[in-house]
Amino acid sequence: MFGTLMKIFFAVVVVAIAIFTYLTLSTPASVNVPDVSGAALSDAKTSLLSSGLKIGDIHKVSSDTVAEGYVVKTDPTAGSSKKEGAKVDIYVSKGSSEFKMKDYTGRNYQDVIKELEKKHGISSKMIDIEWVTDTSYDSGTIIRQTPEEGTKVGSKDKITFEVAAITMPSLIGYTYQEAIAELNSMGVSSSHITIYMADATSSTGYSRVNSVSSSAVVVAQDPYYGGAVEGEVNLYFSSETAAQPSEEPSQSVPESSETSETSESSSSSSSTEESSEASTEMQQ
Repeated sequence: MFGTLMKIFFAVVVVAIAIFTYLTLSTPASVNVPDVSGAALSDAKTSLLSSGLKIGDIHKVSSDTVAEGYVVKTDPTAGSSKKEGAKVDIYVSKGSSEFKMKDYTGRNYQDVIKELEKKHGISSKMIDIEWVTDTSYDSGTIIRQTPEEGTKVGSKDKITFEVAAITMPSLIGYTYQEAIAELNSMGVSSSHITIYMADATSSTGYSRVNSVSSSAVVVAQDPYYGGAVEGEVNLYFSSETAAQPSEEPSQSVPESSETSETSESSSSSSSTEESSEASTEMQQ
């Protein structure tokens, strides 16, 4: 019996040793990602491979400090501990992000901002818009720019566009078709007009819609009458009919309680005076 137990014990020990040995030999060793920043791409690949790592994706990025064709960074970063055979992405410089400023005057400022972001990586935060009213240009058109055409611009340089803005007309009482036609004639694109419809279930009282019924009329607008149209226009509609606005819209100011009290006081005083005069005549 004792001999059988010993055999079982030794068998278990042997199996445990075998499993431990297998796991030890089959588990990849941990290696540190070498620092290859500033190295040529070919040298960086050689260094990573010799460390037991694999080459992942190669990304080209703009850099004002690293020359074109040289490594900016890796992912995982240098010094990271990874299993042998792990992939490492390499970010290679495609040169400075500087570019020569084009002449953007006459173009829509929103289109230009998108182009600068996509082609040159310029953040919209680095672009200032200065609105100019009383111009003959369509709303949203770039009139002047800083820097001027041909100037070298980097990703950290400020760009300023002076953009045409039109004065907002009063559209209160207009139908959808009339309001859109009026704004289009002034140079405001339909794509820059947002429509809202009265909605009792909405917390704001209005819901954004794509179109409204032919009977709906404008009951509110943003910008307000006389304000500058700075690219976007919001129109608020109601299904209730309304009268067409006059050429010079006026604001109705409700009569104040002070005015009412004054009128009542004046009437009371007048009545008192008339009663006094009548009494005097009777006494005479």
